[in-house]
Amino acid sequence: LSIGSVPWAVNTPIFASFVGTNSVCSNTAPCAIGGVTQHLEYPMVLNWNFGVQQALTKSLTLDAEYVGNHGQHLFDYTDINQPLPGPNAGGTAVENARRPYTLNGQFPWFSQMRLMGSIGNISNYDALQVILRERASHGLTFIATYTFAHALDENSSDLMMLLPQDSRNPGAEYGNSSFDIRHRFTFGPSYFIPGKNGYAQMLQGWQLTSTVSVFSGRPINPTDAADDLSGTGEMQDRWTLVGDPHDFHAFGGPTAIPCFVAPGATGAFAQTVNGTHICTVGLPAACTAAAAAEQQGPGGTTGTASLNKLGCYMMGSAVMVPPAQGTFGTMSRYDIYGIGFWEWDMSIIKSWKIKERLTTQFRVEIYNVTNTTQYFTPVATLSTPSTFGQAQATPDVGVNSPIVGTGGPRKIQFGLKFLF
Repeated sequence: LSIGSVPWAVNTPIFASFVGTNSVCSNTAPCAIGGVTQHLEYPMVLNWNFGVQQALTKSLTLDAEYVGNHGQHLFDYTDINQPLPGPNAGGTAVENARRPYTLNGQFPWFSQMRLMGSIGNISNYDALQVILRERASHGLTFIATYTFAHALDENSSDLMMLLPQDSRNPGAEYGNSSFDIRHRFTFGPSYFIPGKNGYAQMLQGWQLTSTVSVFSGRPINPTDAADDLSGTGEMQDRWTLVGDPHDFHAFGGPTAIPCFVAPGATGAFAQTVNGTHICTVGLPAACTAAAAAEQQGPGGTTGTASLNKLGCYMMGSAVMVPPAQGTFGTMSRYDIYGIGFWEWDMSIIKSWKIKERLTTQFRVEIYNVTNTTQYFTPVATLSTPSTFGQAQATPDVGVNSPIVGTGGPRKIQFGLKFLF
């Protein structure tokens, strides 16, 4: 596309005559564009590890290993045309007027300008991995693994990248990764039951296998895309968390995180269902104190005003409160963790030796033996108190794999296999 072929005129739509483009991009209806920095650096990941192995018995070994990696130049983008924080009254037109490439009249047709490679996104991972192996001994084999890890980054995806809360300060995005699971334990035994000849081989050829998986909770990144508290229109606003983030725990099941609303307030926090308020009416002292400590925004806006207009969340002695209009909340990315995951699967196998080179194997495979309900990643939308912190699917449905995915209800399947 040459510059000369684009109609750069006020009140005239640009790109109107090009197939597959937005024909309503004008100074009165600006559109978002994207680009890549001229000197895009290719991502680089450095890996290192160190481990020791010890034989405990003739068949039992223990491995302990430290594993680490560091990523740099990872793909990420910022909005180089992000408006300065401020009021949100007047909608996008007022916000667009504060954008740096609109203030001086250079490009009034554009709103967001997403530039990939404009910042140096990094990641870090450190883990202790312990493996206990039992090689065949009296019919029993097993492997038990435990991982204690911590993953941090500035953006956890290279395909569905999110804009920073504040593109002027992308380093503030550095925090826990979306896949930061601190503890993982798996145990996979297999046992050949001692047999006895005769009785049509019914007393021999039996094998039991099992897998137990236990993971700690996954984090969520609470954001408020509805209230535009920063006044930037980027829809990635976070609130402020005061207290110990670990107090927000054991959520992620069928119930939402407890919310509170000021008497007489309107909006989502003041909604009722069948005459019952979604949120508790009356603000805890911890919420009012945290809101009062928020920095003032442009024109003297306060956290207290935002609190009275919206509401707050509280678990234990920790609270989440909205920042003053025209400011950013101070909560880190993925700072709170939902409930964990655990599942027990097993198989019962019976083999019949038909002839030397032909064996028939009948299998019964049971998934989620205890039929324990498991939950997918909870809702992280701060502006919907009725569902914030609530899981709305099982893990298999949540990743669009209800047939073979993990975390569904108990399933039992039978199989017949011929080995030759």
